Amino acid sequence: VLLGLSTSVASASGALPRHVRIDGQRFIFSSTNTSIVLSGPNVVVKGPPYLPAVRGATHCHDVVNSNCSATGTCKTCCTFNEADINLIKSQGRNFIRLGVVWAGAQPRDEDALDIDFLERLHAILDLADRTGIHVMLDNHGDMTASAACGNGAPMWVSQKAAPHLIGKPLKTGFPFDLIDSLKISNLGGYDHCSDNETKWAAFAGDPNYNLLNECCLAINGGNPAATGFTTIAQKNMDFIIHDGPGRKAFVRFWTLMANAIKQHPSAFALELMNE
Repeated sequence: VLLGLSTSVASASGALPRHVRIDGQRFIFSSTNTSIVLSGPNVVVKGPPYLPAVRGATHCHDVVNSNCSATGTCKTCCTFNEADINLIKSQGRNFIRLGVVWAGAQPRDEDALDIDFLERLHAILDLADRTGIHVMLDNHGDMTASAACGNGAPMWVSQKAAPHLIGKPLKTGFPFDLIDSLKISNLGGYDHCSDNETKWAAFAGDPNYNLLNECCLAINGGNPAATGFTTIAQKNMDFIIHDGPGRKAFVRFWTLMANAIKQHPSAFALELMNE
């Protein structure tokens, strides 16, 4: 779901107009009122601190491939700076899709965003405002939530949605268990823990369960689809989508986010949930 901010945010009290507005299926550069094509990379950190730091003088150079994955020698960076902006522009690109993972933005059930997350967000958007890079904020999630060995919704959401499934072996329920490719038991690495309840219970309830529990680590590389069709993953989605406290929590998150970015004209759109 993509939501343009040219109306909803710019009309808010004290908000600045966006550099880009959305007109039907076109992106419009506001200063010239002409159509533009947006192109650029993902900028996303899928674990703490969930947003890159604006520091350093060299651009990011990730090394992630099958060889380094097999040996545990992959390298990723957690910075985004003017050198990265210059690299993007040198490639003829003008845009970033910035991951704002709910679990990082709001790790606690409260009417506020995390202070450290906000500081990092403002630093990135200050840089984008100054350098003319356009930004879409993406609530980046991989298979719903950390409690389901994925990434996205905070642990406290899962504790409300399916408290009885926290720290339990992942299972695939009907009707998804009718499709072999969606059965969690058929996923590579699942047999590392299988139905061992003691192993699955390790770090249960921890906000970083997906990064700490050995059963999750055995299966969650490569963003496997089967993880998103487990009973706990589906409970998470039902809780967020259906009318009630879960949907209200989700709306609160995006309301807080919209208020946080209203002074940053580079941020022109929200991807409410990518998966």
